[in-house]
Amino acid sequence: MKDFRKNLKDGLTKTTNFVKKSSEDVVEKIKEGVEKIGQVGPAAKEKIVDVVNDVVAVLPLLEQAGYRTNEFKIGIALAPVIEVSFSKMAEVPEEKLEALKKEYENKKMFNMILSMLNTANSLSRKLEADDFSFHETVVEITVPPKVSLRYIHRKLEPLQINLLDDEV
Repeated sequence: MKDFRKNLKDGLTKTTNFVKKSSEDVVEKIKEGVEKIGQVGPAAKEKIVDVVNDVVAVLPLLEQAGYRTNEFKIGIALAPVIEVSFSKMAEVPEEKLEALKKEYENKKMFNMILSMLNTANSLSRKLEADDFSFHETVVEITVPPKVSLRYIHRKLEPLQINLLDDEV
């Protein structure tokens, strides 16, 4: 358990550092949008649209890494939030993930989201919740970015969304 906590802490620290570094441009766009959101003028709307377009553009690319988008939501508030929920649809070998990161290294949003998804996926495999089944991973692109693991009580689960045969 001590090793798990240390590994979890190390993994979260690495992810936090990566997210801080790779999301610089995204955070700057959101900050600029927040500064202007009070006016809700054309410039503020354009900033929000730019960030949303950046996110939507990388969603098909993330499928190549094994993550299918279930839905996304846009929250317009003082700090705009883009919430995207994902299901793990395939196990992708580490070599292919590294190749994708290299191929899309100029797409900071892709690499930021992929890093968050991979960390969350690794964590979800280690968590034990007997009465609950893993449902989806939710990434919130805001200041600061956030990732959540959603579990549903087995007795209340309306349908199984898990797309991996070996995890059903």
